Amino acid sequence: MSRSFFSQHSIWLNKLDNGNDPMSEYVLISKYCFEYFSPKMIFELKKKYREVLEMYYKHLDFNIKNWIVKNLNKGVKMGRYREDLNIDITATLFTEQFF
Repeated sequence: MSRSFFSQHSIWLNKLDNGNDPMSEYVLISKYCFEYFSPKMIFELKKKYREVLEMYYKHLDFNIKNWIVKNLNKGVKMGRYREDLNIDITATLFTEQFF
């Protein structure tokens, strides 16, 4: 894995937000994360590639979490998600499942 891996995925995330329904976008990002961030990959990174693992954590925290926050805010404004949704906690729970 290298920086290009993470930059490619950041580009993909930016393209995802094209006015789709927030729930559809959330499902797509979930599929993306479960496909690309597998437990096996995390195990191998912890075992052999600590520096890349740190890059992975930063990628999740910055790019994925920010995208989830953006999606949740959009969904609340559109009335697709509950108004009393705690966006920070929800975004953190989403990203923490990949650690």
